[in-house]
Amino acid sequence: MASAFPVTKSLIAGDAGAIEVAAHISEERAPSAIAVVAHPHPLFGGTMDNKVATTLARSLFDAGAATYRFNFRGIGKTEGVHDDGRGETADLLAVAAHARAVHPGLPCGFPGFHLVRP
Repeated sequence: MASAFPVTKSLIAGDAGAIEVAAHISEERAPSAIAVVAHPHPLFGGTMDNKVATTLARSLFDAGAATYRFNFRGIGKTEGVHDDGRGETADLLAVAAHARAVHPGLPCGFPGFHLVRP
Protein backbone atom coordinates (compact mmCIF):
# COMPACT_ATOMS: atom_id res chain seq x y z
CA MET A 1 0.00 0.00 0.00
CA ALA A 2 1.30 3.46 -0.91
CA SER A 3 2.07 5.81 1.94
CA ALA A 4 0.14 9.02 2.50
CA PHE A 5 1.28 12.12 0.63
CA PRO A 6 0.15 15.00 2.87
CA VAL A 7 0.00 18.48 1.44
CA THR A 8 -0.24 21.90 3.02
CA LYS A 9 -0.82 24.80 0.65
CA SER A 10 0.18 28.32 1.59
CA LEU A 11 1.34 31.64 0.24
CA ILE A 12 4.82 32.95 1.06
CA ALA A 13 6.40 36.31 0.31
CA GLY A 14 8.35 36.70 -2.91
CA ASP A 15 9.94 39.60 -4.81
CA ALA A 16 6.84 40.05 -7.02
CA GLY A 17 4.29 39.30 -4.30
CA ALA A 18 2.85 36.08 -2.93
CA ILE A 19 4.16 32.69 -4.10
CA GLU A 20 1.79 29.71 -3.98
CA VAL A 21 3.49 26.72 -2.33
CA ALA A 22 2.47 23.10 -1.76
CA ALA A 23 4.54 21.52 1.04
CA HIS A 24 4.74 17.77 1.61
CA ILE A 25 6.10 17.10 5.10
CA SER A 26 5.70 13.85 7.00
CA GLU A 27 4.16 14.03 10.45
CA GLU A 28 5.59 10.58 11.22
CA ARG A 29 9.29 11.07 10.48
CA ALA A 30 11.81 13.86 10.41
CA PRO A 31 12.95 14.75 6.88
CA SER A 32 16.49 13.91 5.79
CA ALA A 33 16.65 16.61 3.10
CA ILE A 34 14.68 19.33 1.34
CA ALA A 35 13.60 19.19 -2.30
CA VAL A 36 12.23 22.30 -4.04
CA VAL A 37 10.60 21.01 -7.22
CA ALA A 38 10.32 23.36 -10.21
CA HIS A 39 7.55 22.92 -12.79
CA PRO A 40 7.75 23.13 -16.61
CA HIS A 41 7.94 26.49 -18.38
CA PRO A 42 5.04 28.68 -17.25
CA LEU A 43 4.45 30.21 -20.68
CA PHE A 44 3.75 26.76 -22.09
CA GLY A 45 1.20 25.62 -19.50
CA GLY A 46 3.55 24.52 -16.72
CA THR A 47 2.20 24.55 -13.16
CA MET A 48 3.16 22.97 -9.84
CA ASP A 49 0.41 20.41 -10.51
CA ASN A 50 2.22 19.05 -13.57
CA LYS A 51 2.24 15.24 -13.48
CA VAL A 52 6.04 14.94 -13.66
CA ALA A 53 6.65 17.60 -10.97
CA THR A 54 4.07 15.97 -8.68
CA THR A 55 5.47 12.46 -9.26
CA LEU A 56 8.99 13.70 -8.59
CA ALA A 57 7.86 15.40 -5.37
CA ARG A 58 6.05 12.23 -4.29
CA SER A 59 9.10 10.04 -5.00
CA LEU A 60 11.41 12.33 -3.04
CA PHE A 61 8.89 12.54 -0.18
CA ASP A 62 8.72 8.73 -0.09
CA ALA A 63 12.55 8.68 0.04
CA GLY A 64 12.51 10.89 3.16
CA ALA A 65 12.66 14.48 1.91
CA ALA A 66 10.41 17.37 2.79
CA THR A 67 9.23 18.43 -0.66
CA TYR A 68 8.04 21.82 -1.82
CA ARG A 69 6.28 22.47 -5.12
CA PHE A 70 5.40 26.02 -6.11
CA ASN A 71 3.97 28.08 -8.94
CA PHE A 72 6.26 30.53 -10.69
CA ARG A 73 5.10 34.14 -10.91
CA GLY A 74 1.88 34.68 -12.82
CA ILE A 75 0.70 31.07 -12.40
CA GLY A 76 -2.13 29.98 -10.09
CA LYS A 77 -2.21 32.15 -6.98
CA THR A 78 1.39 33.33 -7.41
CA GLU A 79 1.53 37.06 -8.06
CA GLY A 80 3.62 38.85 -10.68
CA VAL A 81 4.29 38.27 -14.36
CA HIS A 82 6.76 36.09 -16.23
CA ASP A 83 10.26 37.63 -16.10
CA ASP A 84 12.22 35.65 -18.68
CA GLY A 85 13.88 33.45 -16.05
CA ARG A 86 15.29 36.20 -13.83
CA GLY A 87 12.25 36.61 -11.58
CA GLU A 88 11.53 32.90 -11.70
CA THR A 89 14.99 32.24 -10.26
CA ALA A 90 14.12 34.66 -7.46
CA ASP A 91 10.87 32.72 -6.88
CA LEU A 92 12.75 29.42 -6.57
CA LEU A 93 15.26 30.97 -4.17
CA ALA A 94 12.45 32.46 -2.03
CA VAL A 95 10.83 29.02 -1.71
CA ALA A 96 14.22 27.49 -0.86
CA ALA A 97 14.83 30.14 1.83
CA HIS A 98 11.40 29.44 3.30
CA ALA A 99 12.00 25.67 3.30
CA ARG A 100 15.45 26.06 4.87
CA ALA A 101 13.94 28.25 7.62
CA VAL A 102 11.40 25.50 8.35
CA HIS A 103 14.07 22.75 8.22
CA PRO A 104 17.37 24.37 9.29
CA GLY A 105 20.55 22.45 8.64
CA LEU A 106 19.15 20.04 6.05
CA PRO A 107 20.67 19.74 2.58
CA CYS A 108 18.51 21.31 -0.13
CA GLY A 109 18.22 20.25 -3.77
CA PHE A 110 16.38 21.61 -6.80
CA PRO A 111 14.99 18.79 -8.94
CA GLY A 112 12.53 19.43 -11.72
CA PHE A 113 12.34 21.70 -14.71
CA HIS A 114 14.51 24.78 -14.96
CA LEU A 115 14.11 27.83 -17.14
CA VAL A 116 17.06 28.42 -19.39
CA ARG A 117 17.44 31.60 -21.37
CA PRO A 118 18.49 31.07 -25.01
